[in-house]
Amino acid sequence: MKILRFFFFILVAFIPSSTSNLIQFSREWYDSLIKPHFTPPDWIFGLIWPIWFFSLGTACFLVWEKFRLKKYVFLFLINTVLLTLWNIAFFGLKSLFLGGFLFLPILLVGALKIKTLYEIRKPWILLVLPYFVWIIFAFILNLSLISLNW
Repeated sequence: MKILRFFFFILVAFIPSSTSNLIQFSREWYDSLIKPHFTPPDWIFGLIWPIWFFSLGTACFLVWEKFRLKKYVFLFLINTVLLTLWNIAFFGLKSLFLGGFLFLPILLVGALKIKTLYEIRKPWILLVLPYFVWIIFAFILNLSLISLNW
């Protein structure tokens, strides 16, 4: 039964990536944006996001198995919804502003997840901290896209 719960958390964590397959992603729109010099190559996004989704799902699974902490599962689910909404806002609606705005609650939820892990099992922070650093970078990237494409 544990393995089914593990796969459940992993599948839920990957929901945001599946939305990009459902929305009308316009490669031309994204390519037409003026990007800051620190924009990673496209292949980095394809490599890094599955790692983050897997680590976020793993962290939630571990918290649930060891502590049955509903608060953390709630934060995990809210994070998943927010990342999905970001995908829709940024790529579907082509809204740099709404995408940038959505980073504020995404960052808040990420900080709350780190705080929760700090309180219950400090080493597990390593599962979400790299994602949190990436989200900070992505927020800066989104703000830069707004300023360059105003």
